[in-house]
Amino acid sequence: MADDTKYLLALNRHPFLGAKRLLALKKAYGDWRRVWGSTEKERESNVGDKTAKAVSEAHSRYSPEHELEIISKLNINVIELGDVNYPTALKEVSDPPALLYYKGSLDALSGKVIAVVGSRSATQYGYRATEDIFLPIARLGVTIVSGLALGIDTVAHRVALNGGGKTVAVLGCGMDRIYPASNTGLARAIVEKGGALISEFAPGLPSYRSNFPQRNRIIAALAQLTVIVEGLAESGALITARAALEYNKEVGAVPGDINRPQSAGPLNLIKMGALPVTCTDDVTLALGLVPPKSVPVSEEGIKMTSEEKTVYNVLSHKPEHIDKIVSCANLNIAQVNSSLTMLEIRGLVKNLGGNLFVRR
Repeated sequence: MADDTKYLLALNRHPFLGAKRLLALKKAYGDWRRVWGSTEKERESNVGDKTAKAVSEAHSRYSPEHELEIISKLNINVIELGDVNYPTALKEVSDPPALLYYKGSLDALSGKVIAVVGSRSATQYGYRATEDIFLPIARLGVTIVSGLALGIDTVAHRVALNGGGKTVAVLGCGMDRIYPASNTGLARAIVEKGGALISEFAPGLPSYRSNFPQRNRIIAALAQLTVIVEGLAESGALITARAALEYNKEVGAVPGDINRPQSAGPLNLIKMGALPVTCTDDVTLALGLVPPKSVPVSEEGIKMTSEEKTVYNVLSHKPEHIDKIVSCANLNIAQVNSSLTMLEIRGLVKNLGGNLFVRR
C-alpha cells in the first residue's frame, strides 16, 4: 500500500465521494496527500464546489491514521487503481473503483472469469440448473464471481467450491459486515480455498439498498460472461446484466418456466439477444474453452437390478416426489429408497431435498 493511500481511505468514507469524484481528485492533484492538504478554495477551482466541500467534510470527520488502524485490526488488504496487482478487467471499464478492500487472493481473477447471479427467492429449478451447468465450469478452473446474496448467488459460490474451483464474492457492504450473516461460513471458505472477498465500501458500512448497483457493476466488469439464472422482470440481477452490456461484455440467461415470476428476467434478456444458456457447453463455447467431454447416461453398460431400473425409468429431469415414485414403480418404500440410494451413489440420480429426485 502506498504511503499516501491512508488519505484515500479517509476520503472514501464520505458518501458523496464516489469512484468518479475520487479519480477526478487524483487527476487534479497527482496524489492523495496533496488532495488532503489542499485548501477548499483551491479545490473549488480544480474540481468544483460540491466535491471541494465533501473533501473538507471528510477532513473534519475522518482520520487517515484511524483508517489504517481499522484495516490492520480487521486484517483487510487495500489495493488502489494504478497498483500493479489491481484487477486488469476493472482497469478496462469506464468507471473503475478508485480502491478495493479485499481478503484472500486476487490471483483468482487472473484467468477466465464468469459471473453467475440471480434471484434471492430462487426455485429448486434454479438451484439445480446452477449446479448442473456451472459445476463442470468450476472443474475447468474458471473462477465464478457472484454477490454472496441468498439464493442463486450463494449456490453459485458453493458450486465453485464443490467443483474444486475458486470463487470471488463482491460485497455490497463493508468487509467486516458479511451480508447475509448466514453466509459468514461461506465467506470464510471462499478465502480459505484461494478465492477472495472484495468491496468498494469502507469497513463498517451496512448493506444499504443504494450500494447494490455499485456492487453489481463490479461483478459485471470482472467477468467475461455474465449469466442470469433467475430473476424478476426488475431485479438486481438485471442491473448486473445491464452493466455487463454497457461494458460490451457478453450476457447469458438460463431459460425458465414461463409461468414463474423468477423466469421473467432471463426470458426478457433472451428476447433482447442474450445467449440462451441451457447446458455447460453453451458456457464453454462462449468463453472459448474446450467443452468437457460428457458421458450420456443410458441403460447400456449400466448394471442395475430390476428394481433400480424400474425406479430409474420412472424418473426424468423433472423433480418427482418419492410418494409418486413409489406409486408409479409399484414398489414398496424400502425398495424405492434402496434403489434411489444406489442410483445416487452411481451419479445417475440427484436428491434435491424434500424427498424430490431427478435424473442427472
